[in-house]
Amino acid sequence: MKSGFITFFLMLSMALLQSACTSTHGKEHEPFSTCQPIDSLEYYPYRSLEYHGHQRAFRNDFTKAFNATSPVQNPTKAHYIFVHYFINCNGEIGDFMIHGMSKEYRQVAIEEPLVDQIVASTKQTKNWRLPRNKEGENIDATYSFTLKINEQNQLEEIIL
Repeated sequence: MKSGFITFFLMLSMALLQSACTSTHGKEHEPFSTCQPIDSLEYYPYRSLEYHGHQRAFRNDFTKAFNATSPVQNPTKAHYIFVHYFINCNGEIGDFMIHGMSKEYRQVAIEEPLVDQIVASTKQTKNWRLPRNKEGENIDATYSFTLKINEQNQLEEIIL
């Protein structure tokens, strides 16, 4: 019951933050294209979008990639970081929306090196089973998760 409430609260917070923000983060990463118009995509995960090995495998793959990079030196003010992105029909990941929230649940900026570390780590999660249309073809999808980061930029938890 407690974890359900926490998940609901964090998802509600993420929705409020996304509605308050007009941009993702200050730096453009490599170009990304979806296979269908981006405005036709759902902004919540498809029920048929799965990660091979499920949530445990996603957490392990992301954590391994995140911890393999050099830690960002400047402490972050963001305690919770919401990561939302698209996975196109070819399994490519891009078009990130990343927002930070302090321990006081206020929106805060995320340092660019930490954003780069999160984007690079997320792109290492490549074991997606994409949803399919009626014709059996892969279609684009979205995914989001929340990172709990301590003041030393160490990953404490991945909330899915």
